[in-house]
Amino acid sequence: MPAGRPTKYKKQYCEEILRYFDVPLTNLEKKTVITKLGPTIINVEKPNKLPTVGGFAIKIGVLPKTLIDWAKHYPEFSESYSKALELEKEFLIQNGLKGFYQPNIFQFIASNLTDMRNKETKEHTGADGGPVETKITVEFIQSDKGKEE
Repeated sequence: MPAGRPTKYKKQYCEEILRYFDVPLTNLEKKTVITKLGPTIINVEKPNKLPTVGGFAIKIGVLPKTLIDWAKHYPEFSESYSKALELEKEFLIQNGLKGFYQPNIFQFIASNLTDMRNKETKEHTGADGGPVETKITVEFIQSDKGKEE
């Protein structure tokens, strides 16, 4: 690492970052609903707070960029960091598929927090699905330059 302040890196962060992401996707909350038979308590599945790499960085008192630097310089941390990114993405995907996030918010977070991207393809075709016809016209004109008036 470059000269300057001593690093805050500790080998224990390799395990700590993985423990930070070791949380259940959801939890069950009791809710009272009124039915014809009177009040009934039901369990409602709710998403847990999305653990993020940025959240882990804040927890240990560094910037997210610092974690990236550590991943570049410490192979053991690089492996844990990569696993943490996959756990972050999996958490987001699974709770998104369960419908816990609004689709537009899910798409925004997924494309900005993970390596997932929206991919659009556009195909241009001509008549009846054939190739697009192009026509190039070249017109030669005589220059008046150099003519005497």
